[in-house]
Amino acid sequence: MILNADYTSSLATARALRAQGVACIPVDLEKRPCLLSWKEFRDQLPTESDLSQFFANGSGIAIVAGAIQCIDIDVKHDPSIWERYIEGLEAAGCNPIIERLVIQRTPSGGWHFVFRTKGEPIRNVKLARKPDGAAMIETRGDGGYFLIAPSKGYSLIQGDWDEIPTISDAERESLLEVARSLDERQSPREHRPSMGSGDDLSPGDAYDAQADTELPALLRKHGWEQCGRIHWTRPGKTHGVSASWNQIPGRFWVFTTSTQFEAEHSYRPWHVFAILECGGDYRRAAAELKRLGFGSKPAEPPMATSPRESLQQALAAPPGATQGQAGTDILKRIEALRFRPLEKPPEPTILCYVAGVQVLTNGNLGVISGQAKSGKSAFLEAHFASAMAPDPAAIDSLGVYVPNPYGKAIIHLDTEQSAYDHWQLITRAQRRAETEEVPPWFLSYCLTGMMPEEIMNALEALLQDALETFGGVHSVFIDGTADLVHDPNDTRESFALVRHLMALANTYDCGIVNVIHLNPGSESKTRGHLGSQLERKAESNLRLEADKGVTQVWSEKQRRSPIKKGEGPVYRWSVTDKCHRSMSVDEISLAKTTKGKAPSAVDILELIKHHKATDMSTDTVTNIISVISTDIGVSKRTIYRKVDELKSKGLWIY
Repeated sequence: MILNADYTSSLATARALRAQGVACIPVDLEKRPCLLSWKEFRDQLPTESDLSQFFANGSGIAIVAGAIQCIDIDVKHDPSIWERYIEGLEAAGCNPIIERLVIQRTPSGGWHFVFRTKGEPIRNVKLARKPDGAAMIETRGDGGYFLIAPSKGYSLIQGDWDEIPTISDAERESLLEVARSLDERQSPREHRPSMGSGDDLSPGDAYDAQADTELPALLRKHGWEQCGRIHWTRPGKTHGVSASWNQIPGRFWVFTTSTQFEAEHSYRPWHVFAILECGGDYRRAAAELKRLGFGSKPAEPPMATSPRESLQQALAAPPGATQGQAGTDILKRIEALRFRPLEKPPEPTILCYVAGVQVLTNGNLGVISGQAKSGKSAFLEAHFASAMAPDPAAIDSLGVYVPNPYGKAIIHLDTEQSAYDHWQLITRAQRRAETEEVPPWFLSYCLTGMMPEEIMNALEALLQDALETFGGVHSVFIDGTADLVHDPNDTRESFALVRHLMALANTYDCGIVNVIHLNPGSESKTRGHLGSQLERKAESNLRLEADKGVTQVWSEKQRRSPIKKGEGPVYRWSVTDKCHRSMSVDEISLAKTTKGKAPSAVDILELIKHHKATDMSTDTVTNIISVISTDIGVSKRTIYRKVDELKSKGLWIY
């Protein structure tokens, strides 16, 4: 497509979009806004004068998303994702929708679908990910922005910015459903019906064995249409992907939220029969299948209802057993734990990444250690924010990524801070996550002052309740674990606690992160025998070190890839944002040049940002420097020298 000459500059494009009621902002080569604050343009358009100032120097251009939305197809993690997505859209009958969209290429070789909707805005959501959580397809929606042509590296392939097409909510949902069907993360939650004991389940097993012929016929009977080899469109829709059969072997996986099935759940075929034919009455469905000639075996014994019950069943010796019988019984019970080369256990679920390195998986312990006031609470806050965030990639989570796609419980026990400081911590996490509410599965408690036995009893009760309420536990964060013992130097007590935490992590199939102090004056020794044993048993040991207000994170004692010192997250307190923020390499270098109590160049930049954002009466940099000089008692000459340092590093933005 040959572009109109009017669209060869960011300013012309911004004016054309403003005429349609679309706000644009200037961005630099790092895709960062060239503004102190851009979020005001979520609710208002920039003026013509603003646009002239924004784009006079040929800055890149980004659309502030809201009514205008974008589906971002990123090929760097999987080059085949574009072809697979297009094939899925074609099979779902979405070609008429695709032909109306604005389509552009991105600098990395990916693609953007851009459109307008009149319905409920979508936020930034990852639709299809690799097993490690890397996003292949995601939305750019309300609360964010996305770059467009003619920014460097972006090019229009279809349509133009003169008129962004409007599609219906149903058409948008069709595009999203096909993307969701390409998700490669852990399998969706399996739907488990509740049935009384003694029911004959074998008719269901027999039906499942014939599902390749039975299930497609059942779905068609109830108005579902097949689109492609494995995908199905729900009744009432003419196109789009609503579910798949056999994408997960032997399971009907539902993506849509508009049927009697639960979205993001998988179903056994006979469960589909129960819902469609018997209104979700599984007892009646089993009887009906038996009447139709499916199955004849007696029911199997009931299974354990929780991981704790399974553990108790496996390890409990029969009542009245003799010592000899107990020896024989323990051999029988542990036989299930024996190594078998052909029975590979399930791959672990990665619960947390730091600097792109996996640091926590289910069934394991983790350790975060550092001296007092080294930034441990801020690091925990970043974990919580990453888990809560509608779009974790859009926030500063201090190098931490905590995927929790199925809303399992995350439990946080704070045994060190006051109730007020605990409240502030979680409030900052919510603000960092850019979310309007704390998710119900995030359970945080201030247990400061409770006895060790009380804290452990509370933890066990919370784990069981969370399992029953949320269908599983993602992770537990204990800040600090030393409060779960009376004496961290008592070998017997400390070793017993670590064994018990490992048992809980395995029983509830979750990760348990332990925050513990280093010994005063030590750079590496954690507190007492408890700290040493936790380090030995933990999957990863993350170390935090603070120097002149700058915290860096690394890990040397780790089962998998280490995070070398200098390669992990680095952060410091931000005066303007009132929370800790990640630092760039140049900011780190400048911060390390600080001598004595003199402010660093980064401090000066923070103070200037703060004054420009809060005091418009001192709107010029010269005036602001005069005010800062008086406020902090440092000569203007010193401040200008720091400004020169910022300019030499390319960090000066005024």
